[in-house]
Amino acid sequence: MATVLVVDDDPISREFLRTLLGYRGHRTCEAADGDSALALAGRQPPDAVITDVLMPGLDGYELARMLRSRPTTSHIPIAFSTAHYGQQEIGPLARACGVQDVIFKPAQPTDVLATIDALLTADRIRRPASAGRAAEQPGIDARLRRAGTVALGEGRLHAIAATAPVGVLLADGAGRAYFVNSRLVQILGRPESDLLGPGWLDHIEPAGRERLVAAVATGAIRDGRPHRVARTPTGPEPRWLEICLYPVDETGPGDILGIVEDLAVIAQSHQRSPTHEWASSHLRRQAAYLADRLTETHHLTRSGTWDLDLETETVVLSPELRDLLRLPSATMPREQLRERVHPEDLARITAIARDTPQHTTDVAELRITDVDGMVHELMVSYRMATPERRSRPTLWGVAQDVTQFRQAQRAGRGARAAWQAERRVVDSFHRATLPAALPRVAGVDLGASYLTAPDRLDIGAGWYDAAPVPDGGVLLSVGRVAGHDQPAAVVGPVRAVLRAYGVDDPDPIRILARLNWYLTDTYDDDTFVTAVVARYEPDTGRLRVANAGHCAPLVISPGDEGTEATPWPPGGPALGIHPDAEFAGRQIIMPLGAALCAYTAVLTDHPGDPPTDVERLPLVATQAYDQVAGEARPGRPAAQRLAELIVDDMLDGTAPDDDICVAVLWTVGEEA
Repeated sequence: MATVLVVDDDPISREFLRTLLGYRGHRTCEAADGDSALALAGRQPPDAVITDVLMPGLDGYELARMLRSRPTTSHIPIAFSTAHYGQQEIGPLARACGVQDVIFKPAQPTDVLATIDALLTADRIRRPASAGRAAEQPGIDARLRRAGTVALGEGRLHAIAATAPVGVLLADGAGRAYFVNSRLVQILGRPESDLLGPGWLDHIEPAGRERLVAAVATGAIRDGRPHRVARTPTGPEPRWLEICLYPVDETGPGDILGIVEDLAVIAQSHQRSPTHEWASSHLRRQAAYLADRLTETHHLTRSGTWDLDLETETVVLSPELRDLLRLPSATMPREQLRERVHPEDLARITAIARDTPQHTTDVAELRITDVDGMVHELMVSYRMATPERRSRPTLWGVAQDVTQFRQAQRAGRGARAAWQAERRVVDSFHRATLPAALPRVAGVDLGASYLTAPDRLDIGAGWYDAAPVPDGGVLLSVGRVAGHDQPAAVVGPVRAVLRAYGVDDPDPIRILARLNWYLTDTYDDDTFVTAVVARYEPDTGRLRVANAGHCAPLVISPGDEGTEATPWPPGGPALGIHPDAEFAGRQIIMPLGAALCAYTAVLTDHPGDPPTDVERLPLVATQAYDQVAGEARPGRPAAQRLAELIVDDMLDGTAPDDDICVAVLWTVGEEA
């Protein structure tokens, strides 16, 4: 029977492991965080440790490092338990921390039992000397190792490495360095230009250089084993270095991350351990925090990072982008790239790579096909990697899947085109219901303006009309249809009936009464009509007006004290509601030069500040009348100009939210 220390901030996970260990006959001790676990292991060292990775306070990485640093616990086998990382992400870091196995949540009981048995039976005990050395290396920034294994992107890795307290280099698969940080320059005592390419190896003693080259060539770097080598002599005493090499495929296929430390500095580091422990722990928490935020950002924005080697035409995608595009691998060689990317877009990428200067970021769109044949439309930012960061020309950036957005845009454009086509049909139909031209009648100048709402399909509710009557004069009508799904379909018949009644009997009161009978007998739905009908006799100057629920027209008259606009008294009920409704009329004598202005309600319902548009209309009408009268010239249509000016001034540059209709009858005498 063995004792296993289970460390996890999740009680359910601890209970799960306790049950399995009990099934094997083992005893468990438990801790909810790394600090408690470290104290338990110090009092009574367990036979094995299973610890979660991400925990509050002392996390699993730091716990493993602390256990390895103490002589009494350095031999204890350790396994990580994680639900947040994959094998490629956690494996190198686990090896760097001296962790033997990783349990991936949710795990099958058989897998967990096999891992526990392996921990307790296999001879995987880490050497105490190595544990002691790890304790004397608080300057090794675990943040760098995580950045090297997690796909955080080359730019972020360089930003971290540039400020690290250890020497850091990035090299290609042949060991040629394309990035060294300032600390490595200090350790090797050579300028940065001497260390790039194979130069950094030239400053290692031949025996140590051969071991490093052999480790790279044979792939032995995957275990993260430290290499103790001597620097080329610069003084009487040799200067010993410790170099750890790790594969970092995320920055480029076959690339290598190197961590270099001066052993003389390590020997003195125990005096600064508390400060460095706090700083290292703080940086790890910050790195984990930023990595989680970046992952969540990529998830919510449907995006990820990519790198394109322009020599091999190989693309390396971040795990987020690979999963988003549903591709089997994060690496796309040239052949697969040509299969997945649209040929036009592949040519565009090549042109971009050829013409894009360094330190310049731009954006383009391309299309790529996943394994199921679905086409993804990507918004891609791109820039050239600088020579000091890559030994080969590389284009890199961020890609966002905008397929759904583009589909919505196309659907919106299609819907808009369909709407515009329908609107053109409605406009054509409505124009057919209005008079093509107003008649010319001696002694009268007629004009009208009709504006439809630009963003509506239910237009055509209003109308205007003018027709000469058999016994002389002119019959003018303005109205509006309401309560019908297609008001323009009612306007045509109403105008035709109204004209017919006007020929038979031009009296406005009787015309409205007969039109009311027609509407109540024809339409059994909620359709009703408001209208103003006016008859003007040029010979006598008599104007007779009848109103059925419509807004009161204005009579605009010039006088000695100025122009006045007088509203006509209110009228009777609307048409089409009660078959026996009665209507009243009124008549006046119109002096020459006076004008009648009839309009639909939308003209005065237009939103505005006090005074309201109803109160403002008479003022606008008199000002427009005076302006037109001052511009009067023989042959110029004053009534048309007055109607348009009234509409323009009332709208004041805004679009109408419904149809607006204005008709003007201007008395001018026989000479007109």
